[in-house]
Amino acid sequence: MKLDLYLTSKNISDEAFGQRIGLSQSQVNRIRNGKSKPTIVTIARIDSETEGVVSFPDFIGDETGREITA
Repeated sequence: MKLDLYLTSKNISDEAFGQRIGLSQSQVNRIRNGKSKPTIVTIARIDSETEGVVSFPDFIGDETGREITA
């Protein structure tokens, strides 16, 4: 699941989620909107905070930027 969909469905603000994973509101917003790629450490924090609902594969795309599906 994409981070944006997760945060929207759980009604969690960028600021609140950022506090939970150690990022600023603006950093979460940039990741959420695809303007910034999270580090491996940040992906691990997101995975942990979302209990695996948003995980590493959700941030991986092919060379054209499209999401890879199984």
